[in-house]
Amino acid sequence: MEQKKKKICIAGKVSGLEIAEYTANFHIAEEFLLSKGYEVINPIEHCDIEMEWSDCMINCLKLLSGCDGIYILNNWSTSIGARIEQLFSCRMRDINPSFEIMYESDFDIYY
Repeated sequence: MEQKKKKICIAGKVSGLEIAEYTANFHIAEEFLLSKGYEVINPIEHCDIEMEWSDCMINCLKLLSGCDGIYILNNWSTSIGARIEQLFSCRMRDINPSFEIMYESDFDIYY
């Protein structure tokens, strides 16, 4: 029987960056996580550029709540949204100790 892949959501800065920059950041992270055998939720594929920030955040938190963990990009601390997701993840781990919190800085990924 094949083991179920862990589902990981990516979090990082979007607001204030050019579309090409944040898209590249998230896609590099997605490729890395896929190479490690994870099922990946890339939130930029679930939020439309026309969406209000608050609607996108609610959507991202809903996505995150259905995951087994989070992968947090290096630029997270300068993003209000990513900081919310990081805090939410800490609470998720309090409830479910197997919830995985990974930081990009813990891995050897260079863009």
